[in-house]
Amino acid sequence: MRMALAVVLLALTVGCTSGLSTYKAAPVVMSFNSVDVKLIPVGNSEYKYYDGFLIEIRNNTSVDVEINWNRTLYLNDGQTRGNFMFEGILYAERNHPKAADVINPGVAFKKKVWPTVLVRAIKLYQRYEWVHGHLHAGKHGVSLSLWIDGKEVRKAVEIEVVENPPA
Repeated sequence: MRMALAVVLLALTVGCTSGLSTYKAAPVVMSFNSVDVKLIPVGNSEYKYYDGFLIEIRNNTSVDVEINWNRTLYLNDGQTRGNFMFEGILYAERNHPKAADVINPGVAFKKKVWPTVLVRAIKLYQRYEWVHGHLHAGKHGVSLSLWIDGKEVRKAVEIEVVENPPA
């Protein structure tokens, strides 16, 4: 009887997880104005979905490069859909102005970001925690706003998320 129950539970577990879609996306690398940008999708590797990005920027100029987070926007299928949250931002302050990051000459910078429109707060015990919505199939990316040598440089960097339906 126990063996039969174990087989049924195993079948249900495999059946439940095999019915989920998985997603694939590759990092994108771009160079412009002596700056190298890499956009890497991040998320849950166990369930194979993405919920944000790791942005890597290398400053190959001889001047500081500034990331203006207030003008850097989330792109979804070519449309802007708000800005980003990252470590150190309180959920209640997600739409407040954010301080810029400065990248010194010859330095590489990395930051993990999540589209604000996909982040929700849930109450766990006596405090709130962020939860992240998924990047579903389609184009997702960042419209970067960089200040280089006193001029704003805007560049769209996008990845393609492809859905693999369940077998």
